[in-house]
Amino acid sequence: MVKKTTALWDLNESCNLHCQYCYHIMNGEDWSGKQQSLEIIQSTMSSLRSAGVDILHFVGGEPFLRRDLRHIAGDAKQFGFETRVTTNGTVLPAYRDAAFMRLFDLIEVSLDSLDDAYMAEIRTVRRVETIKTAISELVAGGYGVQVLAVANKLNFQFLPELIEWCLQQGIKSLKIQPIFLPQDNRNFARLSLEEAELKALRRLAEEIYQPHPELSQYYQYNVECANGRSRRHLCNAFSRFLYLSADGQVMRCPSLAKPLAQPDWMSDDPKWCNQMSHDCLCVYSLIENFEFVLKNERPNAALRTEAFVAAN
Repeated sequence: MVKKTTALWDLNESCNLHCQYCYHIMNGEDWSGKQQSLEIIQSTMSSLRSAGVDILHFVGGEPFLRRDLRHIAGDAKQFGFETRVTTNGTVLPAYRDAAFMRLFDLIEVSLDSLDDAYMAEIRTVRRVETIKTAISELVAGGYGVQVLAVANKLNFQFLPELIEWCLQQGIKSLKIQPIFLPQDNRNFARLSLEEAELKALRRLAEEIYQPHPELSQYYQYNVECANGRSRRHLCNAFSRFLYLSADGQVMRCPSLAKPLAQPDWMSDDPKWCNQMSHDCLCVYSLIENFEFVLKNERPNAALRTEAFVAAN
């Protein structure tokens, strides 16, 4: 397998949703509206390319709220990056612009549940059909599509239904991301998965995904976080790197022992990261380095019962 390094890049701190587990609006805060300028973005792209980054994965906020996202994605392609974007699935007109969407090698659409009541409570939107339509149209258009589901206590038992819907739509990639909240988050107790549930999720992952050497490690990492109740991000094989402020200042990551300065950004030493901030630009070597590719078959019924009923 060819290793690639991915920069997971927060382009803006604005969104049309207020998801209850979002790091940006943790504990009732609102969106700040911050975003980096095109000049800063272009300069950073050049530096990241020189540092050996292969993939730019744009996140937000909601990246499609940036009116210049087409320009940013076009610049990324000019620099030779593979491009990815994560979106909440509600900005339907943009997804129907073929020339725009062809600038992204992978379009990751967030959909935690097919249930409107869950979406209204946790994602503050009842537009499940809008999101499903966006996903279906993108798949039909031949784009690279991945569905992102944040697994938590309120949608945990309904994940098999989402898996089956994805298979019916011809979706080949579904990333089930266990929720990751610090203990001081107001929704920690209500949404966080227990250790038994995380283990059940790992068993389900082994059943539904194509075999991959790093898949088990990914889910084991989440179980270990639950064991320690720390809910911290281990910057080991998962994260190599660090930090960029919204105004373009290169700053040291608060979790690292010493400052890092351009162009020597990379750090391969294992570190615990307590930082959850829109000021961080993290470069991953593992988490975003493989796709969560589904087998072309339904989850085993017995395993679903064990994983999603007994665990509750």
